[in-house]
Amino acid sequence: MQIIPLTNEEAARSSFTHKVVIPYTDISTKTSTTAFTIYPSLAGSATGLPMGFRVASLAYNVATAFVFSPGTLVFSCGDAGDAARYVAAATDLKTAAYGESALTKKPFTLTTAAAIQLTVTAGAGALTSITAGSLELYIEMADLTKIAG
Repeated sequence: MQIIPLTNEEAARSSFTHKVVIPYTDISTKTSTTAFTIYPSLAGSATGLPMGFRVASLAYNVATAFVFSPGTLVFSCGDAGDAARYVAAATDLKTAAYGESALTKKPFTLTTAAAIQLTVTAGAGALTSITAGSLELYIEMADLTKIAG
């Protein structure tokens, strides 16, 4: 997994502040339906993003369709409080596509520390059967404690 802070120019054009690239090899070692942390704390905390972080939006790009059989392969993105807070459950990984987070759940300001998590679910078979694919997440977030005054 690669976490890329976007430049000020990129953020100004898109509103996103970070890009996370998740190759299939990061997913194929996980257990289906188990959430795993994809974005740790900017402050280096083991508990995730600190209280006061605001995730304004999250978009995704299945840049390379995932190759997996048998069955479906879907993902959701959220945190410990709501596994689908940022991307709805049952979002297809086997089709290259762009998408956006659910409008009803954003923006969201963390009231306790939480990590952004990805949950991948295989309809049948094990995630070890994935042989190709790449997922990109674009996140717009800010640490409100740095601007409060």
